Amino acid sequence: MGTTRGRHREAMSPHARRRRDRREIGVLVCQGAAILGGVAAFAGLAIWWTDDADEGRAHELAASGVTTTAHDAEIYHAESCKSCSGTDSVRAVVELSSGPERLRLHGVFPDTDGIPEGEWGAAPTGSPYRGTFDVAYLPSDPSVVMAIPDLVDAASGAEVRDDLIVVGVGGAVLVAAGAGFVALRLTETRAPAHRRARPSLTADA
Repeated sequence: MGTTRGRHREAMSPHARRRRDRREIGVLVCQGAAILGGVAAFAGLAIWWTDDADEGRAHELAASGVTTTAHDAEIYHAESCKSCSGTDSVRAVVELSSGPERLRLHGVFPDTDGIPEGEWGAAPTGSPYRGTFDVAYLPSDPSVVMAIPDLVDAASGAEVRDDLIVVGVGGAVLVAAGAGFVALRLTETRAPAHRRARPSLTADA
């Protein structure tokens, strides 16, 4: 069988070999683009899910929240291994009407420099969570609490819009790559039939 394939390759014209090579390169490009587009789309969806929830909390806090202060914040530096699913987090002592309570904040963007992966550490100098800072929480559910700057950012919806752009671009690349791959495969399977169907250029005797 290998000998037959070898003879077939030898029998191919230079033009046919170039056409085959271009088609194979096109298939590889489409496969690579599809992988990149799919990763971007799914990663964008995962981030959008979190940001959309934070936007909802921000609007709820803006309408029904109570402002207070928080202090003694700690930042968690999530591990970056492929199988790790944790995210960077912030927890702080929030001054509730019922008394101080250490709570995890929503919608945070912490600076993790100097904090080892997989560990909690004090908020570094220059962090918006350093020292005493303003937060808002829901009296009906104090676990819904956000730092005021994070609340303003989330309520603007900018993060969600950016996430949807990433999802849209990634999805478009994925669809275009899939269409290109199918088109190349159809060209490959139909090409022999087209060649056989070509009329002879030699006039009948």
